[in-house]
Amino acid sequence: MLKVLILLNPTTKSYPGAKKPLIYPLSKDIKTQMNTILNFSFPPEDLKEKISIKYKVHPNYSELELFNALGEDVLKDLLPTDAELQPVLDQADLVIGVNYIGSALVHALKCEKPYISFINDDFFKKHSGKEKTSILNSLSDSIVTINTYHELWDIVRSFITDPALAEEMKRDVSVIAKEYLDNSSYPTIGSILEELLKGEKDWR
Repeated sequence: MLKVLILLNPTTKSYPGAKKPLIYPLSKDIKTQMNTILNFSFPPEDLKEKISIKYKVHPNYSELELFNALGEDVLKDLLPTDAELQPVLDQADLVIGVNYIGSALVHALKCEKPYISFINDDFFKKHSGKEKTSILNSLSDSIVTINTYHELWDIVRSFITDPALAEEMKRDVSVIAKEYLDNSSYPTIGSILEELLKGEKDWR
C-alpha cells in the first residue's frame, strides 16, 4: 500500500482582530480545491486498493467546513489539525503538494521524500505572486510538476510499478536536500556561545 500525503493550503483566512467572522480570499479557488480533494479521495478503480490518502491542512486555517461538505468518506482521510508534521512525513512514501507553497514543502524535501507539485488551479497560477512562483520554478528540475489528473494518476501508477522511477525521484530530492537544506556543518548555538564566552574570558 502506497502511503500518499496530500499537502493543502487554505483558500481563505479569517481577518485578524475582526469582531465578526470576516474572511478574505487567498490565491486559491474554493471549487477547484474541493474538486481536487474529491479526486484524491476517489482514485481510479485500479488504484483504490493500492494507495492510502491522508490530508495535511494548515493547523490554524484548516477549512474543516470544506471536508464536512464533501462527506464522511473524505473526512476520514483528514489528519487531525494538530498532527505533528514530522511523524506524518516519516510514514509517507510520496508527498503531493496541491497548488501548494508552504513550510511543509521544505520539511518534505529535507526528509528526502519524493515530491509531486500538482498545479491545477488557474487562479493560483495567476495570483500566487512572483516570489512563490519563483520558488516552484527553481525546484522544477528536481521535483515533478504536473497539471492534470491524467498525468497525476499515471505517475502514481508508475511510482508503484517502476522502482527505478521511485528511486530517481528520491535521488533528485536528495540532491536539493543536501545542497540547499543541510545545515549539519553549521555550529550549534551552544558551541557558538561557548566560543564567545571563552573569548570573553581570555580577554579578561
